Amino acid sequence: MCRDVAGRASTISAIRLLSPLFFSLVPRVFPFFPARERTSRNVPHTLAKPKAVTYYPSSMDINLPGFIPALLPVALSPGASFTLAMNGALADGRQGLLRTLLGTALGIYTHALLIGLGVTAVLAASPAAFGVLKIAGNLYLLWLGIQLIRSGVSARRLALNNGRGSVTLKSAWLLNVLNPKAIMFYLTVVSQFAGRHGELGNYLLLASVHIAVMSVWLIAVSYALVFSARKADPLTLKKYINIGGGMLLVFFSLFSLIY
Repeated sequence: MCRDVAGRASTISAIRLLSPLFFSLVPRVFPFFPARERTSRNVPHTLAKPKAVTYYPSSMDINLPGFIPALLPVALSPGASFTLAMNGALADGRQGLLRTLLGTALGIYTHALLIGLGVTAVLAASPAAFGVLKIAGNLYLLWLGIQLIRSGVSARRLALNNGRGSVTLKSAWLLNVLNPKAIMFYLTVVSQFAGRHGELGNYLLLASVHIAVMSVWLIAVSYALVFSARKADPLTLKKYINIGGGMLLVFFSLFSLIY
């Protein structure tokens, strides 16, 4: 009888020793077999690890109510895109306005893509690289402003329909991508509303909101100033818009270069 008791005790001890090994190997061999949950009963308290909390970023992490008030002063201000949209609408009508909107939208998505991938932060961290980019962008802005002023000064009635002064998709895209104001806006302002992890999808969603607000504003202003002004002299309207917009771009570029 003593032998039976000793045998049972040794069997129970062996089962206790081999059970952790069994429950750890079986799920690897048979994936459908549920793994045994390690609790404080079978793991010493000092070795038990707390469950890690996994964070899954989503669009709910974006602060849209805070982003829209910060966006409105930038999207509604008469800046470079505003000037280019007025010139495109006056030169080529709805097609010119559409090319400006598409080019500007591509530029905004480019900024969102670059900052979402971390490229903008790398450029901003290098004073030399960001300085070169800032100078190049302002020089392009200055050149475009001078071209608009020249187009307004030398405007002729025959030049209204010959394609001169037309806005291209490439020029609208370059104007937005090389604009230091747009770069700093996405680096310093938009990044505050893109969530704790700043996922690329969050930046693209905020860029879509930016494009929607800007497009509605530019279409409304274009129709009010250009398409609705049927009684106004188109030559005079073109001259004033080009000269005024060109001077605005020159002022923006020089101000950004100096300060």
